[in-house]
Amino acid sequence: MADGIRAKAEAFCQSYAQAVNCTDPTKTEEAAKAILSHYVPKGFVSFSMGSINPLGDHDKAASGAKPYLDRWFTLGIGLDVTLESSRIEVVSPYNALCFLTWKAHPFPQCGEKEWTFENVYSYRLLPGQEDSRGAFEFAISDNEISALLQRFPDFMNMAK
Repeated sequence: MADGIRAKAEAFCQSYAQAVNCTDPTKTEEAAKAILSHYVPKGFVSFSMGSINPLGDHDKAASGAKPYLDRWFTLGIGLDVTLESSRIEVVSPYNALCFLTWKAHPFPQCGEKEWTFENVYSYRLLPGQEDSRGAFEFAISDNEISALLQRFPDFMNMAK
């Protein structure tokens, strides 16, 4: 069963990587919805730099996720963010921790070089729903936020 959850988690991470990569500033609303579709509805929690952020309803969360994605474009970074590597640690037949290393490829006019960061996600299958694609139930994004703040100290204070 460990191989089953590992394979599902790996495929899910690849799908998530496609959702995250958004190079068109007019498509951040669609990107936000695609990203959120990978999260457990009404149960996903994001942990970041000591903040605990329950997601709640996907439709309401999209209105908060879009401004976050828009900030990447406002700063000239863009959202050309690619999955560089993944490491899957099976916890149980229904859960795996996914250590995803991302690489941000900022627009040339941004003046920043590419950088990498690692986020951790908890991939969950529910008993009796092994045929579903599963979902992320939480993420720890300290490294993402600290990398952004190192380069753009006002990132989190920008208009939401």
